[in-house]
Amino acid sequence: MPAAKDWERKAQICRDILENSIPKQWLLPADKLPTKQQHNVTSIPYACGILSAKELDMTEQTAAGLLSKYQSGAWKVEEVTIAFLKRATIGQQLVSSLVVLALYTVI
Repeated sequence: MPAAKDWERKAQICRDILENSIPKQWLLPADKLPTKQQHNVTSIPYACGILSAKELDMTEQTAAGLLSKYQSGAWKVEEVTIAFLKRATIGQQLVSSLVVLALYTVI
C-alpha cells in the first residue's frame, strides 16, 4: 500500500474512534449543526439543547466560582466534570479540536 494511502487509512481509523467515543445523547442534532456560511458557532452550546442551564452556568465559572460551589455543596465534582465533557464534545463536533476524547476514563 502506498504511504499516502496508508496514512489516510490510519487517519480515518483515528477519526472513527474519536467519533464513536461521543455518547449518542451528546451528539448535535442535524438541525443544530452550523451551515457552511456560519463561521461563528459560539451560540451553539446555548441553543443545541445538550447542556442544561445549570451545566452552562457550571462551564462558565471561574476557578474561584467553581471552588465556592464545591465548598458550599451546591455542586458535585462529577456533575461539573460531566458538564465540561459535554461542552467539549459540542466543541469537538463543531471545530474538531481534540485528538483524543477519553470520556469514560475521566468520570
